[in-house]
Amino acid sequence: MSASYQSPIAIIDIGSNSVRLVVFEPPYIGERPSFNEKVQCGLGQDIDATGRLSIDGKRKALHTIRGFLALCEAMDVTRMIAIATAALRDAQDGQDFITEVKALLGLEITIISGEDEARYAGLGVLGSFPEACGVAGDLGGGSLELVTLSGGAAHEVISMPIGVLRILGKGADAPAYIDRYLEAIPAAYRHKSDFYIIGGTWRAITYAYVMERQKPVARIHGYRLKTAPMIEFAEKLAAMPVPEIVKRYHFEQRRAELLPAAALLMHHILPVLKPKNIVVSTGGLRDGLLQAHLQGLL
Repeated sequence: MSASYQSPIAIIDIGSNSVRLVVFEPPYIGERPSFNEKVQCGLGQDIDATGRLSIDGKRKALHTIRGFLALCEAMDVTRMIAIATAALRDAQDGQDFITEVKALLGLEITIISGEDEARYAGLGVLGSFPEACGVAGDLGGGSLELVTLSGGAAHEVISMPIGVLRILGKGADAPAYIDRYLEAIPAAYRHKSDFYIIGGTWRAITYAYVMERQKPVARIHGYRLKTAPMIEFAEKLAAMPVPEIVKRYHFEQRRAELLPAAALLMHHILPVLKPKNIVVSTGGLRDGLLQAHLQGLL
């Protein structure tokens, strides 16, 4: 292992809803992050209406990235990987924001395609579940990525613009908007054994599901449940008012605001994919990026 691989490696993930910093320490693989923090910036909250990044979101994101860079310096990070996903992919001024960050902070940001995002998410799941057989779904603010997994590898990938912020923005038209994309999912993604769910909003749904059944679990990573009861619960959660979600499940306001959209998508996608089981994975995009970097694929 070279000298550059004996110090912390940082990943800055600039998404539609949040900006996150994750720092991994040697030996990296198999280790949980030594630092994992996100800030809700909402870069992509106005894209469907304006085609551009949120002005307030850009201000928050720039401030957050500046703070994250200071933290990386304090942690003696020698390698930094900064990526951006759906918001900067789709916004008319996405490249302008990257240029601004480079000019002000000196940080190089790479916009990754939806297909690459799905592939890295799949690698992250395989890092935790090497024998994974099924489909992984990574839900973010601006998009949903699906990747098929079998034989220790990621195979087919697809990216769809049905993230939670976009679903929220559709209002009463959200079910039809979701179904338009789900109907086009190829057969290769359907009728698999396991559906590995990635993303904070889907994990939150699982937490709420567990709370409803009053059966606490030691940890949510690897939690497995049958599909049918989740379809029923997701329908209930999708129709639940935000104040009730906050009161009933003790989620913070911002998370509670996103849950109905995530639950609506869950309710619609499970009957399409028809997996036997749902498995929660905390490993995803950032873990996959780390593995790709260590393998010299970045």
